[in-house]
Amino acid sequence: MTIVQVHRPAAPVRASISSDRQPPPRIRIVVADSNMMWCRLLSEALEKQQHFEVVAAVSDPTNLLASLEREQADVLLVSDHLVKEPPSLADRLAEIRRRFPGTKTIVLTDRCEAQTVIDVFRGGARGVFPRAEAD
Repeated sequence: MTIVQVHRPAAPVRASISSDRQPPPRIRIVVADSNMMWCRLLSEALEKQQHFEVVAAVSDPTNLLASLEREQADVLLVSDHLVKEPPSLADRLAEIRRRFPGTKTIVLTDRCEAQTVIDVFRGGARGVFPRAEAD
C-alpha cells in the first residue's frame, strides 16, 4: 500500500480593514533637565512625532521620582545637568532602575568623557546621547 500525502495550498488570507482599528500605543516619555525652557523645546519636538507622548517635563530633581511614579513612563530622557549635588546622576539612575524597571533611561550629556559614560551606563542608562552632536 502506498501512502500519498497531498499538500494543498493554504487558503488565501483576507486582510480585514476596519475603521475601528486602534493605532499602536504611544511611547510615554518624561523629559528632565535643569532648564525648563530646554524641557519644553525638547518636549515639543518629541510631540511632533506621532508615536511619542511627553507625559511630564521636570526641571527639579526632587520631583523626578514622583513624576515617574505618577506617569508610569516608558522612557526617561534626562540631562546630566539635572543633578548638581549628591547623590550623583549615576546613583539616581540606579534608584530609578530599581524602582521603575520598565522605564528605559537615556541620558543627554555635554560631557562625553569615558568615565561619565561608564558611570551612567553602570547606573542603569540604556543610552547616552551627546548634546553637542545634536546642534
